[in-house]
Amino acid sequence: MDRAPDLLPARPRTSYLMRHWRGELSLARSFWVNSVLLSLVWLPMFGLEPLIRAYPPSPTTLIVALGVLLVSMTAMAVWQGVGTWRSARRHRAQGGSMLWVRVACGLILLDCAYTLYSVVEDDSLAVLKSAWQVWHAPDQLPPSHITLLAPDELVIAGGWSLGSADAVRDVLDAHPAVTRVQLDSGGGLLLEAQGIARQVRQKGLITYTDGDCMSACTLVFQAGKERWLGPEGRLGFHAGALYGSDQQPEAITQIYRHTLQDSGLSEDFIQRVLNTPQDAMWFPDVGTLRSEHIITGLADPADFTDRRLASLREPARLDAYLRSSLLFRILEQKAPEQFAAEKRRIAEALGNARQFRLFNAATTQRQNELLRLAILQAPDGVAMDYWRSQFDYLAALEQVGADACWGFLTGKDVRSQVPAQAEADLQAARMRLFEATLPLREDDPPAQATLDADLDAIFKRVEQRLPQAYEHLHRRDRDTLCTVYQAVYHEALAMADQKRATAVLMGISNY
Repeated sequence: MDRAPDLLPARPRTSYLMRHWRGELSLARSFWVNSVLLSLVWLPMFGLEPLIRAYPPSPTTLIVALGVLLVSMTAMAVWQGVGTWRSARRHRAQGGSMLWVRVACGLILLDCAYTLYSVVEDDSLAVLKSAWQVWHAPDQLPPSHITLLAPDELVIAGGWSLGSADAVRDVLDAHPAVTRVQLDSGGGLLLEAQGIARQVRQKGLITYTDGDCMSACTLVFQAGKERWLGPEGRLGFHAGALYGSDQQPEAITQIYRHTLQDSGLSEDFIQRVLNTPQDAMWFPDVGTLRSEHIITGLADPADFTDRRLASLREPARLDAYLRSSLLFRILEQKAPEQFAAEKRRIAEALGNARQFRLFNAATTQRQNELLRLAILQAPDGVAMDYWRSQFDYLAALEQVGADACWGFLTGKDVRSQVPAQAEADLQAARMRLFEATLPLREDDPPAQATLDADLDAIFKRVEQRLPQAYEHLHRRDRDTLCTVYQAVYHEALAMADQKRATAVLMGISNY
């Protein structure tokens, strides 16, 4: 009796993914279904921008999402390309159309080149690298400082660093009575600023700045229900860029553009912002800010808590403020009793102050009074060395520009414009002056009759070279004030009597 033939074991059926990978599917299915149709799954990615602007992700979420997206896109492209290429070779071996094989293989090569370009050159890798830098080294970003000034008012200062939006949310949740937010920031991470802006908008908070609110900070300012600008407030705009890079990826630019459009800004304004380089800053004037509805109006500082005064009233802050002055630093070291007396005087003024601007001006005036006493009490040689350094300082400022020299003579802070050596020389001369005179005594000024006679004689000589020098001095003429001062300094420094020369140099502004 014949024996039944042995049955061959059935070959296990492989998965659809493996059949495509091995090229076992038809070329039509591999190309049209697996390569073309499946690629459409990435289309929803292009609609995520409004969601990102409305609900800004944290850098950690961004890193994970971009990482998964890049790996998934690369893996799918490899799977699609290899499987379709193998299917094309199989199709040719079975006598299929060579034209169709060439078309399919050519399109696969183009798709691989485009995928490689997207991974290496496109925005995604740059954004992923920037997000990694933020996540890996968050301490390199300037931190934000959130301070409750009053039950209904807080200030957000510093940078929009990693976690700033969460920190602001925690403070607002802990103090639901807050209705006003003061801003003083040079900017920071765009997504953090968007997160803070969203909270300000949702809670209907009022925003205010009497300092510098620049870059990403302006997004938070514009989110306010009411937006008030103080007399010293400035709003600075420029194009966005990735953290740790000078690149301006198109995706970031578009997110920033749409965010500005959501704020209701005109296209001309937005284009001016995007055309301002990342390392520059555009400060629109008040008229422009009003016309763009960026500000509700100009605020009276008395309507808001003075954050700088509040900060100075915190423990040890007044000491730090005083030590920022060369005079008070030396006074503390050389004449501690006199420093303690000056500190008590300034602390009392701080307790009664309503505006930092006025308090700071009064403190500066007191420093000038102490400087005057030091000049009057210094040995002649030390005092004249100081005035020569001042003369050289004016000359250095004039080399920078008439505006810089004019600003110094009219009480503006122009130290950032001064050559480093000129600033160092003047500080060294002041240090020698203070060290030679501390502790200071309260002395009477020189006789006014002698001073007037000396100044009359000096201006008579100066006006032989610079007609109407006296008028230029009193008009505080921007173009000629520095030249007049230098001419008077030159004449005074040539006087034989150094005490009378010092009196002249101290009396110029009151002549």
